[in-house]
Amino acid sequence: MIKRDYKPNQRDFKIIKERLIEKINLKPDYYKYYGENKSKKYFLNLIKKNK
Repeated sequence: MIKRDYKPNQRDFKIIKERLIEKINLKPDYYKYYGENKSKKYFLNLIKKNK
């Protein structure tokens, strides 16, 4: 059964960010932002900015 009251804590957010960074490092030219190509550095800064 799905829990609908799940609220991620700080540890969960850390894991999510680490996985995003891992994915971006694997395919740095794959991801786009609103259909526009952005650099790997752009996405890493975006993730770090939202701490």
